Amino acid sequence: MFTQRYVSDELTHFVGRGRLEEDQYRLLVKIMSDGCLRAGGDADLDEGHIRLTFRWEQKLSESELFQPSMVCFCDIPVPDLAIHVKKYGRFGLGFGKKFLIEKGAAPVFYVPKGGPLIGQPRATLLDEAGREYEKLRSLPPTENPKEVKIPVQTPIDRFLDYVVFSYLKPFDESKTEDDPDNHYMEREWRTLSSIRFTLSDVRRIIIPEAYASRLRQNVPTYVGQVTFVE
Repeated sequence: MFTQRYVSDELTHFVGRGRLEEDQYRLLVKIMSDGCLRAGGDADLDEGHIRLTFRWEQKLSESELFQPSMVCFCDIPVPDLAIHVKKYGRFGLGFGKKFLIEKGAAPVFYVPKGGPLIGQPRATLLDEAGREYEKLRSLPPTENPKEVKIPVQTPIDRFLDYVVFSYLKPFDESKTEDDPDNHYMEREWRTLSSIRFTLSDVRRIIIPEAYASRLRQNVPTYVGQVTFVE
C-alpha cells in the first residue's frame, strides 16, 4: 500500500511553547503523570466540557472573535517536524489519529486572508460574516459587553459555533514557510475539550536526547516510542 508522507497516522501535541526547556520537560512529565491534556491549561475544564467565549469587538479574520477552549495537535510526520519544533519547542506527545478522533479531534479549516473572492479579500468577507453572526445571535447592543459567554441556543448555532467557527483558521499567505506566523505550516488539528489518556495511549514522546535518562526515571512505566530531536 502506498502512503503519502505529508500526513501522519499520529497527531503530536507540543508542550510549553515559549518556556525554558527545563520547564517544558517538567510540564511534559506532569501531563504524562496526570494523564490529561487540559484545554487551554484550564484545570476546571474536563473531557467533554467546552468553553466558548465570544469577543464581538474583535475580528473573525484575526482568530479573535471566537475563543474556544482547545488542545492543539499537528498532523506532521516526524521527519518533517523541524519547522514546527523551532516554533513550539522540542517536547511533545504523539497519539494515534483514531484515538484522538474518538476524543473529538478534527482538522482546522484554513482560509487565506488576502486572496480575492467575489471582488473582496477573504479577510473582509470573514469580518462581515462575524458582524452578521453577532446580529443573528439576537443580542441587543446594550447587553453586549466586550467579552460575554453566550449559551448555545439552536442546532444551527451549535453547528456554526462548534463545527465551523471554532475550527476556522485564517492565515497570512504572504508569510514564508518558516515564519512563526505562517499558521498553514502547522497542519493543525484540535479538540475543544480536555483529553484523558493512559500511557498506553501515547504512541510517541519527542524530547532532546539529553533528557532520555531522566524520562526513563521520571516515567518508568512508559514503554512507547521515544524520538529525539535536535
